[in-house]
Amino acid sequence: MKRTLKHISYSFGNFANTIAYQVFSNRIQFYYVDIRGLNPGLAGVLWTIYGIWNMINDPLMGQLSDRTRSRYGRRVPYVVLGAIPLGLSFFFLWTPPGQSPWTLAAYFFMILFIFDTLYSLTIIAYNALFPEVAPTVRDRVDLSTVREIMAIIALLLSYILAPIIAEGVGYVAMGAVMGALIAIGYLVSMIGVKEKPVEEGEVQSGLIASLKIVLSSIPFRWFLGANISKEYIWLALGAMLPFWRKYALGIQEYELHDPVQLGGILPKSRRLLRL
Repeated sequence: MKRTLKHISYSFGNFANTIAYQVFSNRIQFYYVDIRGLNPGLAGVLWTIYGIWNMINDPLMGQLSDRTRSRYGRRVPYVVLGAIPLGLSFFFLWTPPGQSPWTLAAYFFMILFIFDTLYSLTIIAYNALFPEVAPTVRDRVDLSTVREIMAIIALLLSYILAPIIAEGVGYVAMGAVMGALIAIGYLVSMIGVKEKPVEEGEVQSGLIASLKIVLSSIPFRWFLGANISKEYIWLALGAMLPFWRKYALGIQEYELHDPVQLGGILPKSRRLLRL
């Protein structure tokens, strides 16, 4: 029973990760381009720069947690201390100030980098704890099952609840609710997690050496290619859904009120597009 509860609590991190990842990928492009009016070409440039940073920061964050030494472990502090800032950065994704297109672009660029850096640091530290929470093959199979169940629940919330809140109440409210779930999920995941102390004399490989080690594995390279293809499909599909719903299906958008973003209640009406 204790083992099951530990698996459930740890799996809340996967719940938080799925919400952060899926709501972000599904709504952020539509929100900034279609609702807030960010120039699509400029958005493409910002996404390209973001993609380069995203490629770099993951191994950097992994190196950072690998080299961390604290009384609480190498990974746990980053999850615990990163949970609330990550939730807040998710909330601030949906609160761009003013009406100026350049202010909007600058804010999007800044908050995108802040959110992604916090997200990478937290999720990498969280995932690195998996073999310690589940040390045996049986434990890992059972924990993976629970993690996927939590991910499915989070996926439903991301694609059903988040759009309902965004269109019915506003994107600020949606960001607050989902940001709170992200922070709470990661905090709950660390309940009862204790890392093994780092072995005396353990040597950490550098960034380049680490990349050479992992890329020398042929099975890993096959997995990497397949995973990149899968991520591309899921990201593209998720980002296109709101546009497809509005412009292909012609489903009317609800009136949106975002007092925090606009400095007052300023309704934005949406017309039903005729096919």
